[in-house]
Amino acid sequence: MPHEEEHGRTINWHGVDTEEALRLSESQPHGLSHEEAAKRLKTHGYNRLDFANKNNLVARFLRQFNDRFIYILLVAAMLTGVMQLWLDTVLILAVILISALSGLAQEGRARKALEAMHGLLSPTAQVVRDGKTETISAEQLTPGDVVLLQAGDQVPADLRLLSTAGLQVDEAVLLGYSSPILKNSASLDADMPLVDRSNMAYAGTVVLDGQARALVVATGAYTELGSINTFLEDNDSYITPLSKELKWLINGVAIVLLSAAALVFGFGLLTPGMEGHTLGGLLQSIASLAVAAVPEGLPALFALILGISMHRLAKRHVMVRKLAAVETLGSITTLFTDKSNTLTRHEPTVNKVLTARGGMMLQGQGYTPKGELLRESFDDPLFQTYPNIPIAS
Repeated sequence: MPHEEEHGRTINWHGVDTEEALRLSESQPHGLSHEEAAKRLKTHGYNRLDFANKNNLVARFLRQFNDRFIYILLVAAMLTGVMQLWLDTVLILAVILISALSGLAQEGRARKALEAMHGLLSPTAQVVRDGKTETISAEQLTPGDVVLLQAGDQVPADLRLLSTAGLQVDEAVLLGYSSPILKNSASLDADMPLVDRSNMAYAGTVVLDGQARALVVATGAYTELGSINTFLEDNDSYITPLSKELKWLINGVAIVLLSAAALVFGFGLLTPGMEGHTLGGLLQSIASLAVAAVPEGLPALFALILGISMHRLAKRHVMVRKLAAVETLGSITTLFTDKSNTLTRHEPTVNKVLTARGGMMLQGQGYTPKGELLRESFDDPLFQTYPNIPIAS
């Protein structure tokens, strides 16, 4: 059986020919046996997109309180409660509850969108096992299976095409391009970008015309669609610019407050004979000082404004899973999209530069400072597109 990593992204399946693809997957043109398919299914799991975060409603609601601003508000509510400032306590707790409910509602909308993505996978697939064609649940597919595609099918997994007959696939769900893409089974360069991999068919895309026989090379979370699903479910915390400034302010206030409290408490202990300088009186004074010094209204106002912004974005069909993301979105000054107005990746890259003295090809991808500058001649088709550029003397 192939190693687990061979069915992730470590093998450039588009860069090997069909015979090599079958060898790497330890499969045959007539497909796997039922016994071998059952073994691999136990190893690789079902071909479906599962939620990485399966917490129930109560757990997801409690998770909304795991936020620095909420911690500050809770401390402020506790202090105002100690001082018996009940109106302030109720208002702060109301802001906390509204923020948590708003975050829970937005997370619910995001989960519904993820559920819709899960529905992009085909429910059934035509698979060849023991040399016979049969229709099975697409969840039962496993790497090494050989499947058949025809017009109208949803591609059930990531496939390396073995043979095609006029196969055209709509990959708009994955790449954003609505035009049909003609497929073939010829091997390509290993560094060919995803959009140009004409010998591959990806889970969730739709067959518009033609037929094909293909090898399953990735299922479930290992598919390209699965990687998008994993990215959308990523709950890693991140710090925004305003969060950093607010954190700096709160830390500064905390240092000043602790210093002042220590001075007050120390002075009270050194002057025990004065009125109110008992242990209880000193603790009440420190609590009053804390309530006066802690800017409990600032994080409350911050959360309220972000909540209103989140609600307005929701009306425009923009889903925001975290309040902090609203601030990040508001900080955008330049937004890059491709010709189909889709956000395929946030690292625009210049590949070629045309100057009056010649051409230059830039190696490397994204923002990583790696690659070389290579001089090119005007024989390049790109440069021939602009024949009338004046040459500097």
